[in-house]
Amino acid sequence: MRVLIPVDKVNRRSKAGNKALNLSFLARKGFRIPETFLLRLERIQSLASPELREEMRHLLNAHGALAVRSSANVEDTSQNSFAGQFKSFLDLKTEEQVVEAIREVVNWNSLEQLRSYVERSSLERESIVMNVIVQEMVSPVYSGVVFTCNPLTGLNETIVEAVSGRGDALVQDGVTPERWVDKWGTWIEKPDSADGSGALMKKVVAEAKKIARVYGKAVDLEWVYDGTDIYWLQLREITALNYPDVYSNHIPKEFLPGIIKPLVWSINIPLVNGAWIRLFTEMIGKNDIDPLRLARSFYYRAYFNMGVIGSIFKELGMPAETLELLLGILVEGPDKPKFKPTSKTFKKLPRLTVFFIDKLLFGRRVRKKIPEFREQSKSFDIDDLTTEPDKIMKRIDALYGFNSEIAYYNIVIPLLMSLYNRLMTSSLKKIGIAADSLNIVEGISEIKRLDPNYELKRLHAVFSELPVNERSLIAAEGYSGLLKLQNLTGFRKEFDGFLATFGHLSASGNDFSFTPWREDPDHVLSMIVKFEDIEQKSLITLEEALQGRKMGLWRKFLYNKARKFRVYREEISSIYTYSYGLFRDHFLALARILVEQGRIDIEKDIFYLSMSEIRALLNGGLNGEEARETVKKRRLEIEAYRNIAVPSIIFGDEVPPAEEKETSALKGTPTSRGYYRGKVRLVHDTSDFKRIERGDVLVIPYSDVAWTPLFAKAGAVISESGGVLSHSSIIAREYGIPAVVSVRSALSILREGESVLVDGYTGKITVESGVM
Repeated sequence: MRVLIPVDKVNRRSKAGNKALNLSFLARKGFRIPETFLLRLERIQSLASPELREEMRHLLNAHGALAVRSSANVEDTSQNSFAGQFKSFLDLKTEEQVVEAIREVVNWNSLEQLRSYVERSSLERESIVMNVIVQEMVSPVYSGVVFTCNPLTGLNETIVEAVSGRGDALVQDGVTPERWVDKWGTWIEKPDSADGSGALMKKVVAEAKKIARVYGKAVDLEWVYDGTDIYWLQLREITALNYPDVYSNHIPKEFLPGIIKPLVWSINIPLVNGAWIRLFTEMIGKNDIDPLRLARSFYYRAYFNMGVIGSIFKELGMPAETLELLLGILVEGPDKPKFKPTSKTFKKLPRLTVFFIDKLLFGRRVRKKIPEFREQSKSFDIDDLTTEPDKIMKRIDALYGFNSEIAYYNIVIPLLMSLYNRLMTSSLKKIGIAADSLNIVEGISEIKRLDPNYELKRLHAVFSELPVNERSLIAAEGYSGLLKLQNLTGFRKEFDGFLATFGHLSASGNDFSFTPWREDPDHVLSMIVKFEDIEQKSLITLEEALQGRKMGLWRKFLYNKARKFRVYREEISSIYTYSYGLFRDHFLALARILVEQGRIDIEKDIFYLSMSEIRALLNGGLNGEEARETVKKRRLEIEAYRNIAVPSIIFGDEVPPAEEKETSALKGTPTSRGYYRGKVRLVHDTSDFKRIERGDVLVIPYSDVAWTPLFAKAGAVISESGGVLSHSSIIAREYGIPAVVSVRSALSILREGESVLVDGYTGKITVESGVM
């Protein structure tokens, strides 16, 4: 009977320890491992036996060198890994070295660091049973570890760490490994100099993912490469997968970017999250999702709880990242996760069928609702607002209910637009048509009606026809200068008409604390005076692209849907921006009363109190001194957090320490093609319009429709937020200028006036020395 048991003969009845069992699993499933044997505890006493010595000599003659490793019953379990706690010995070339290594492994009780580990693990030392693995020593060109999910965060990415030569250099010699991070078949992180090892790392990732699929769980693996083959030395289930909530600002940067004051947060988050939950409930049925758990404020910025959202999609058999993929925020790759129905999916099939039919016919409902919403929004006109606090609060509650309904449409319509755009783009690509070369809104007059840029262009033309002295006065003195010119009734009337139509716009359509255009006529006049038209990117019609070819019913259906939902998005966005902005008027009316009563110092202090605090202030639950102290504290906090580099992802509910301005290299997501070198113009909001010069590289936090005039002078755009279908990306493509979005902390890192090279193909932003 053999003393050393071939590892593929090991089973759970043998009580061999998880390390040996996992190696047995790899061998039986056909994955390449070094020749491996198990030395059972009861046979270790016979180290001097002729049988064992003979087997060792045979292995040494066959392989030249051996490795000896532990295989304890407590190692590599779902609760504890014991990684690096027990000794391993490599490159053993004599019988004596092998025997001594086995003795060292068995004598684990003498290891001081292991004692504290065992105590922390709440294990009884007496319960530990040690077996030994004797393994062929593979001479490595590369060694390393690979994790099939992020072991710290649980994110769906494969991480490889590799060194030249033996893998023990990672731990014992403190060597910094090459680090490769794969996301869906695309490297999202890799070494600057990889010495041509990329192809090998791809093989490591591919086989590791295959092992994880067969194993049925996320794993980490040790591997070596001998110049020809990859060998797997060890497999462990990734332990401690009870990860904290994962908060991401990828989506909020689109819907609620920048610093959010407490009042805006207390209105917007329940409002918008309630709309999301309504959508999720339509998909999965009754649930206990808490609107306040769906998002959190860190540094006065919004973060979505992606664990909650991801679990909803996973329950339907969809990737946890479905929402971010649909919005074009996450990078795509060849291994992008796909829809995989589960038993839960089939149970929900009737509900999902109703959901998809409803959304397929959603356009009919939208066409009916849009005029109704426009009419209803007029009923909240500020002109007939009472001066009684209780009645104002009732109006605010009614306005909240109205906006809750619009918020639902303002979420569903852009999602459907994104879906139809993606399907249309993919379908047209198959017949050789690039969707971004098409004028998809050709012949749709509503787009011009909803876009302030067209009206600004027209008003600029009218302004340009005025006498020189009148133009000079308006340019110098702004709105006050216009009021002095009593003879310009025509221009003034048109200007007032513009404010009546677009005056509700501001630098942020989701933050009613921002000053709207109607309250800043000087800014609007400046945009008219300094407006510069630019020749837009040349687009072709669908008929021109087809060149007489047949389109097919399916492609025609998708094209028409994409066109219609582009209009619907602009329509609903316009209504929501207007009706949501009415909160500002109502709360400022309330603030004037609170200032008169001495409860707050100035009207805008109200934005630093939450809705519940305002109610408490009105009913006596919060006194004026407490309110003023709260406002003061929050003003100081917001100012301190204004220019910090905020993380894209936060794990758990503890607020991470605020980071100082970063100086790392800039990389983002390319969303509009081209190359451009120019000088940086930092644009924090639309009030910076007057500083922009033709050819500037605009560096912006985000953009919505109110930012459109800024793009007319830009040579390129760098945005801290956004995706392929964000406003800045769409406008940049229309103007034919490069755009790179999702560039973390760009406004903090880049300096005004410095020269940058923007690569709209790779997303790379090269900062060149000196100021242009």
